[in-house]
Amino acid sequence: MKGFLVSKGQEPPKTHNLVLLNDLCVAIDSKFEILDDALADLNPHGVQPRYPQEMEILEEDVQRALLCLDAIVAFFEETVAE
Repeated sequence: MKGFLVSKGQEPPKTHNLVLLNDLCVAIDSKFEILDDALADLNPHGVQPRYPQEMEILEEDVQRALLCLDAIVAFFEETVAE
């Protein structure tokens, strides 16, 4: 998403917050809205482990994260690569 923002002349913020980054992308191209749910599911796994709090990750969480990642990769391959 940061690469997309740069390609559109935007300076991406220094953050790992996927929801925030996607909001910035949506402001440029509404097609990114389709990623809202997947990124909201993944966001805690990228942000929370960086801070001193306990987070239990179950096998079902990993499986859901992989499905979200598949959807995100497909989006970028099909939509942004155009």
